Parts: sequence; structure tokens; C-alpha cells
Amino acid sequence: MNLPKVGIVIPAYNEEEDIGNLLDSLMKVNYPKKKLEIIVIDDGSTDKTPQIISKYPIKIIKGKHEGASVARNIGWKSTTSAIIIFLDADMRVNKNFLREVVKSFADKNIGGGYYIESFLNQKSLIAKLSYLRKILVYTKHPLTLAKITRKKVLKEVGGIKPRYGYYDDWELAKKIIERGYKIICVSKAKIWHKEPETFNELYRQHRWAGKSALSLIKHKRILRTVGFSFLCAGFPIYIILLFLPFPFWFLGALCILFFFTIEIQRTLKIYLNTKWKESFLTPFFDFITMFFHAIGILDGLLHIRSKPKV
Repeated sequence: MNLPKVGIVIPAYNEEEDIGNLLDSLMKVNYPKKKLEIIVIDDGSTDKTPQIISKYPIKIIKGKHEGASVARNIGWKSTTSAIIIFLDADMRVNKNFLREVVKSFADKNIGGGYYIESFLNQKSLIAKLSYLRKILVYTKHPLTLAKITRKKVLKEVGGIKPRYGYYDDWELAKKIIERGYKIICVSKAKIWHKEPETFNELYRQHRWAGKSALSLIKHKRILRTVGFSFLCAGFPIYIILLFLPFPFWFLGALCILFFFTIEIQRTLKIYLNTKWKESFLTPFFDFITMFFHAIGILDGLLHIRSKPKV
């Protein structure tokens, strides 16, 4: 089999705790070294990340701290590879990961794909609850994310749009589909991801996601994203409304009913897919994460620019 050249692009900002583990796993992949490019974009790290990555036989690009999307654009434009895989610094891959990706991309009509992540920090309840929400996303069809693509396709669509932030892989997939290409799930490509395991990490992730949601203003998805955020975040207000005169108590009761109708459906879907008892904490976890998400949305509205950066 004539294997194509594969480029792995990894943005890294203050990843001293995890980047070494990812690079160690990439050093062990079952793929010809001459056909493999590993590029780490140091996104202005202030910790020991640069020293750690300098120990590996990979390409290192130093950049300003401009975010993961900008770093990914710098990375893929610097490759000479046919297939580009975007990884996060807190991931690890199986030794056959690349061969499974390449096998799935044999069809030239496939322009992009995504991998199904398992999670590393399984002893953390917060990490487990975060992963349970991912399982819910994975069970929806069709899922449109582009974490793997072809360099020529990236050129055609103009690369990654940094203004989409947290949703940049969703927007990239949308552009790839509009060009007539297929998006596939590379389910046999084994990969593990470290989920948030503290409330501080959870807050940063969901605040960023909320702030990025404003980039979806021209897409129908914004109604579902913003609507669900404020439905969950507003739960304490619904409780207060119950103690007020009509029609406020009626509005509060209606919102609580709507909240639990959605949450029961979500909880059952997650539990039936995993059989994990932690699934029943989904409503509580959704309230916390969507409260952080709503803070991000409000923060984005307060700092909105007339001409968003593309």
C-alpha cells in the first residue's frame, strides 16, 4: 500500500503537564517515519512547554499567544503532507491510529473526518460527567466535525476561521460539506483525551464555548446553543418565580417542566448508551456548565466587535 504523507498539527499553550505524554505516544505509532510530519505550534507558552517539545525529533514553530485556531492555521500551512490531523496537547493515540485514519481516507470524495475520543482521567467525577456529555454528542447523527482533513481541501475552503473559536471544527466541517465532500467518523482510530477535572478548568472551557457561540449568529445552531444555555442557567430564577403571584409562578412552573422534560430525555439517552450511574447527575451538571456557558455568552456580548476577526 502506497501510504500518503500525514501531518499532525498540535497547538500548545502552557501544556507542560501533558504534551510529553502525547509526543511519547506519537513516537510509537506504526507508521513510516518518512511519511510522518509532527508539528507543534508553541502558542506563546510561559511554562516549560518549549523545553519539553525541544527534546523530540519534530518541527517546532514559535508563535504569539493568539489561540488554538490561529496556531492550527500556522501548522497546516507549514506541512507538506496530504492528510492533516489536528490533535490537542492533552491527548494520546494508539500505535495504529494513523493507519486507521489513512485507511478511512482512501476514498477521494472524503474531505474530512473526526475520531471518537475515550477519556484518560477516569477517576475524576467531573471528567466523567464531561465525557458523558460527549457520548451524547457522538450518538447524534450526522455529526459534522472536521478534526482530520486533506491539505488541498483546507486550501479550497480557506482554512480554519479563528472567530469561531470553540466551534472552529464544526464550521470547518460545514464548509467542507458545502464543497461537496463527505465527512466520516474514523471509529477505529483509537485516541484518548483528558477531560476537565476541576471546576476552574470546567469554567474556562465552557466560558470559552459560550463566548464562541456568538460566532454562530448566522447559523440556526445558535438558537439551540444559546437557548439551552439560558434554560439551564436560569433554573434558580424559576424557583424564585414559584413564590410570586400569577402569572409569574405559572411561568416558573412552565420553565421547570420544560427543563426536566429535556433533561430526563438527555439522562436516559446517556444512561442507555453507557449504563453508568453517574448519568443521573446530568441535570445538575448541565446547570453548572450552562451557567458558565451563559457567562461566556454575556461576556462575548459585552466585548463584541463590529468587525470580527476572520
